[in-house]
Amino acid sequence: MSAPHPIVTGPTNGDFFLDKPAPNRLEFREFVKDRRQFSLYVQALQRMQDHEFSNDFSFAAIGGIHGYPFVRWGDSGSPSAPTDKDHFGGYCTHGSVVFPTWHRPYVALFEQELNRQANEVVTQYHGPDVEEWKKAARNLRSPFWDWAHITAGDTVPVEITLTEVDIIGPNGPMKVRNPVYSYKFKPEDLYTTFPFPFYQWTETLRHPTSSARDAKTDVKAFTRTIADNISQIRTKVYRCLSLLHDWPHFSNHTTVPEPNMADSLETIHDTMHYEIGGLQGTYGPATGHVGDPSVAGLDAVFWLHHTNVDRLLELWKTLNPEVWVTPGEQPGGTYTVPIDGTLDVNSDLTPFWNTQSSYWKSSELHRDPSIFNYSYPDYNGLYTLPTEERRRIIIERINKLYRPQYAIPPHHRGSEYREWSLHIKFRKYELGAPFTVLVYLGEAYVGTVTAFVPSRETKCENCRRNAGAEIEGFVHLSEVLLKEHPDLPSTGDADVLPILKKDLKFEIAGSKPDGTPLDIADLTSLKIAPACYSYKEGADDELPTIGEPEYHWGILHGKPGNTPAEKWAV
Repeated sequence: MSAPHPIVTGPTNGDFFLDKPAPNRLEFREFVKDRRQFSLYVQALQRMQDHEFSNDFSFAAIGGIHGYPFVRWGDSGSPSAPTDKDHFGGYCTHGSVVFPTWHRPYVALFEQELNRQANEVVTQYHGPDVEEWKKAARNLRSPFWDWAHITAGDTVPVEITLTEVDIIGPNGPMKVRNPVYSYKFKPEDLYTTFPFPFYQWTETLRHPTSSARDAKTDVKAFTRTIADNISQIRTKVYRCLSLLHDWPHFSNHTTVPEPNMADSLETIHDTMHYEIGGLQGTYGPATGHVGDPSVAGLDAVFWLHHTNVDRLLELWKTLNPEVWVTPGEQPGGTYTVPIDGTLDVNSDLTPFWNTQSSYWKSSELHRDPSIFNYSYPDYNGLYTLPTEERRRIIIERINKLYRPQYAIPPHHRGSEYREWSLHIKFRKYELGAPFTVLVYLGEAYVGTVTAFVPSRETKCENCRRNAGAEIEGFVHLSEVLLKEHPDLPSTGDADVLPILKKDLKFEIAGSKPDGTPLDIADLTSLKIAPACYSYKEGADDELPTIGEPEYHWGILHGKPGNTPAEKWAV
């Protein structure tokens, strides 16, 4: 008889099981203020990292579902299918309509084990406040890092950047190794099978100081990258949530006609992987683990990142309550999805079992997150409200958190004011490694669009079979344009186009499969088109409205990505 399958339930402890609302997943900067929960989180995460890879619920095994070492998880997939490392296709759903929903049970699986470990840790605590410690353990959920929300004085929570942290242990205050900073590999993790340079590093790195064996995490490069990009990311998140109202445009980064000047959830997710992990090029000499999907799940910050991605999915779902997964292809297939197989709301989200004989499906994830026994602070007290009232309150919340804050000169307001963006497309696997296209206006950095793909000779079938897939994204120019040209008479064509023709510049960060730096000329599939459009903000409980974009073909003559209108859709 085969071993039981690991079932994804989410945490099985918490006030939710006492007929109270499901416990919150807290924003990380708020989470660390609760010294009990943070202390239990650090110890629980370390226990997960200490477990052997052969344990399906170990940190390495759960992280490995996302890529390397490319082995089956939970006995998911046909027993007769090839399982050796040269043939295993992986469970990757990037670039497909189930990208957001596949990651929901994935985060719940991690959270389930995190909570279980915390409840084991708390048995070591004693004293007059032991019941408070037990309550903290019951209600512990995976925190999220809201990297699009600008807070006073910091962009990266300091607890992500420290090698050691202070916690309250069973016997009182103590300083311990910080498992959020890095994961230290064990031989059974098979890390020596990873691609270069990852196979030589014995712990996860962010913005590595080099590609050499003795590389370290460059915390300054990490924090500087987030600081440089946070305003653009805030705008991207706001546009995604407020302007995209159908599933194909919202769910994934594969090109879809008429994308309405907003990045998909997956495109934003891709960019944050690059910013957190780093890519060889502009910000450093090497690519870090989070910058490569085949090893990203082995860095603990991956879970802070993806818990926030799940939260953004929930916010968007509230704004679009009647919209959910629509049919679409899984480009290239996966270990459990046929090549060019069609996915829909009832497709199995492998390898995430919900019984001993069935998997979770997107159709089961459309109601509130209490299905996995968690909630978000944005929704406290809201799930009992009528749908439209809940939607109105969430719009207010989104406007408060993410509406762009740059000043528009008074003489630019009204019908004459126009927003400007760059629409960027390229083949995601063209260069055989992750890369990002960076945009500058003169000397001022503006933003980026990223190809979040595995490094070098990947074994991911999704990636190998889909080499011609094109992805797209946007870089929004208006904030930097107005900052760099405060005396600009208007945002009309006559005043803006000469600036774009003269000052737009493009670079690329990343490396070739042989490790040498990329040049923007290497990306032959690059297409870039400037566009302008009317844009009006609504009241605090209303979404903005956008006019029909006007593309300006040919103004990038002589620059990378210049594309005539007739070749844009080819």
